[in-house]
Amino acid sequence: DDDQHQEQQQQKQQQQGDHASTTSTMEPWNKNIMIDPNNAPFNFCWRCKMVRPIRSKHCYDCDRCISKFDHHCPMVGNCVGGKNHRFFVLFLCAQSIIVVWCFQLSLTDLYTKYHNVLLRHSSDSSVAAVADNNNFTLGVVLRLMFFMAMFFSLLIVVGLCGFHLYLSSTNQTTYEMVKPHILEKWVKEENKRKKKYFKKHAPLAAYVHVDV
Repeated sequence: DDDQHQEQQQQKQQQQGDHASTTSTMEPWNKNIMIDPNNAPFNFCWRCKMVRPIRSKHCYDCDRCISKFDHHCPMVGNCVGGKNHRFFVLFLCAQSIIVVWCFQLSLTDLYTKYHNVLLRHSSDSSVAAVADNNNFTLGVVLRLMFFMAMFFSLLIVVGLCGFHLYLSSTNQTTYEMVKPHILEKWVKEENKRKKKYFKKHAPLAAYVHVDV
């Protein structure tokens, strides 16, 4: 019981630390906002009790708001966002290199081992050739299974790597590409709060739109 209590306390402290680090980097116009429960901002997070910065989203698997949210990846057991997206892309690049290498090895092995064997079996009807037929068939089946696995892995992993390289080069995220209207609403409400903040605290300051 004491261990469980200490674990719960550590999790609470970690969540409070994450919340404090997130709010410390927030813009001043997103702090100390009076929230009307009936008319809350679109990007207000009821779980974290704060206005989410632009391009962030609350992840219900991690139970926290993620800056520049891309997606929650079950393959790495974590969210992919602004702080680790570059490492996720490097991970996909490394996987792509390994998959291409394995695909090339399997294709070369199939060709070098069974190209001449198939020609010999087609012209040889001896008893020895018939006796070796079972071993030949098993080897072909196992190598073909590995070849097909590498072929589909090649399509998935290399395609995913290329997709995330495109997102990185165009400064987009998967979530924004799937739901572009979400970002438009965020920018609209962010501009409203920023304009209201500058009118109140710096009436002579020039109003600048939010860059995304």
